[in-house]
Amino acid sequence: MFDREKIGETLDDSAGEAFDKVAKMMGLGYPGGPIIDKLAAEYTSKFRKIFPEVLLEKDSLNFSFSGLKSAVKREVDRRGKLTEGDKKEIAFEFQQTVVNILTHKLFLAAEKNSIQSLVLAG
Repeated sequence: MFDREKIGETLDDSAGEAFDKVAKMMGLGYPGGPIIDKLAAEYTSKFRKIFPEVLLEKDSLNFSFSGLKSAVKREVDRRGKLTEGDKKEIAFEFQQTVVNILTHKLFLAAEKNSIQSLVLAG
């Protein structure tokens, strides 16, 4: 069959948990992933990178979403009562940032380990 080896992991919440917590911050309901994805898909502007892409140490394959969640919380608090446009923008920016982090780690893992096939699961 296949050999598997864990080469990286979350240091706090998983990506799915981060989606749930961000949705809760925004008053969107549970589970957060499908709700945020739907709102993000309705956003029509470009990616502005309003949230930090926390990559940890230079060559680390681990990831952390606590800083990103804190940044989203600050943004939600700063905006106050969220409009539908705010919700779409925050959902899009958050989701894109998570995707960028996971994609970066995935390609770093492939490069560091000379891997041709990877599976990202959560």
